[in-house]
Amino acid sequence: CRYIYLHELGADPDYNTTATLLTTVLRGSGRELELECPLLTGMSITEQLEALEAHVAEVDAAEPPAMLRLIGSGVGAYVAALYASRHTDRVDSLFLLSPAFKPSTALRALAGGEAGLAVWEGSGKHALSGVPIPAEVPFSWYEEARSLPPHPFVTCEAYTIFGMKDDVASYDEALAFNREGSEEMRTLANKDAGPCNERKMLEVNDGHGLELAITSEQRMVEIKLLEFFDLL
Repeated sequence: CRYIYLHELGADPDYNTTATLLTTVLRGSGRELELECPLLTGMSITEQLEALEAHVAEVDAAEPPAMLRLIGSGVGAYVAALYASRHTDRVDSLFLLSPAFKPSTALRALAGGEAGLAVWEGSGKHALSGVPIPAEVPFSWYEEARSLPPHPFVTCEAYTIFGMKDDVASYDEALAFNREGSEEMRTLANKDAGPCNERKMLEVNDGHGLELAITSEQRMVEIKLLEFFDLL
């Protein structure tokens, strides 16, 4: 399998605490696994998805195609799920950190709520707060996000870690994504989607960036990732 990390909105995967930790973990204890960290360029989620698809195709052209294990943070986690929903034959599993399901909700929070959203719409561009690398994001990004499925339906196994102090991503939407792993608990939109593999969610006492879960002595993210991918 190939391991690919999809970064948060505005983050640089080359200077990212999560990407650094994951790279170290996958290379450790004799595993020598490489973490691919493509830069999700583009001014929309669709363009970020296309950047991921281009990265996968580029590596496929150089070596035999392999199943993908996608790891994502925030909006990057949503892009991972969206990719998995459209490429079911390529994705082995998803490991999601503070996933921004229903991404328009996360963008509204980053804009500063309804007041910030109104300013964003009026000006056409807005520098979102709480983004690692501030950038003026066009309002069309929010408009497109509203048209996307709140939590794409995936058939692969998925594991989510969500901080209960998260003030960006929606806990309710993350919970809804995991509940739809059960045919009895699905929304009408996905009622006839068919069977899928198991989904689990771990709730932690942390914020959107999961700084404590990543850096604390408990090594929560590291341990759960190794368990989930059966690398212990």
